[in-house]
Amino acid sequence: MNINHIRGMLIRNFYLWFRDLDRLFDTFWWAFFDVVIWGFFSTYFSAGGNNIVARILSGTIFWAVLARSQWEVSASMITESWERNLMNVFASPLTIAEFLTSSVLLGAVKLLVVFSFMAGVTILFYHFNIFALSFWIIPLLGSLFFTSVWLAFFVNALVLRYGKGVISVAWTLIMIINPISGVVYPLSVLPRPLQMIAQFIPSSYVFEGMRSVLETGTMNPSLLLVSFILNAVYLMVAIFVYWYTFRKAREHGWLIKLA
Repeated sequence: MNINHIRGMLIRNFYLWFRDLDRLFDTFWWAFFDVVIWGFFSTYFSAGGNNIVARILSGTIFWAVLARSQWEVSASMITESWERNLMNVFASPLTIAEFLTSSVLLGAVKLLVVFSFMAGVTILFYHFNIFALSFWIIPLLGSLFFTSVWLAFFVNALVLRYGKGVISVAWTLIMIINPISGVVYPLSVLPRPLQMIAQFIPSSYVFEGMRSVLETGTMNPSLLLVSFILNAVYLMVAIFVYWYTFRKAREHGWLIKLA
């Protein structure tokens, strides 16, 4: 066994580690995420929150809907890139609006499939019925879906600009908003600065509303109103960013990186 060979491989991988955004992100983000999420949840649990199981299961289902929808809307372009077919797609008569519309519709269909599957699993294994949220479930899921759409547009804009090197980041970008969305704990357990940031995150209002319905059977409609307003603003910004990035990608040949 040659020590110099081992040292050479170590040096090579350390260089790759610090030069590769994907590797750095994977190394530090998930460790940070686990500590933050379970730290806040432990704070909430130790305070004796009510109906913990229902809140966890409902939050888990709603978060899965948001995360999977974002990925499915993003996946159309990323999959075409992996298959080296993106240039062919955009060289066809297909417009960018048509491409995005098909991606959003596909995401909506898969949202319903994922939600139905998880609802069935929780009924079968835990005897918990997510439909206890009654008619509130429709606007709550609708707001989460709009959040997933504008997040997906931002993700695809990043991929267009920086190429395949940020695809791993694109997968996990949504997790940045998880701690401040209050998925399995109320926003009140967050430090004050994070509570202020959460006011600008549409999904935080959805999860607060979800917990309110579980506790009282109803919720303040203003939570949904604010959530939809924020989603509308972010969606318009995301569409512009995507359109602008796509135009620049064509001008500067960035699409070749994805071909």
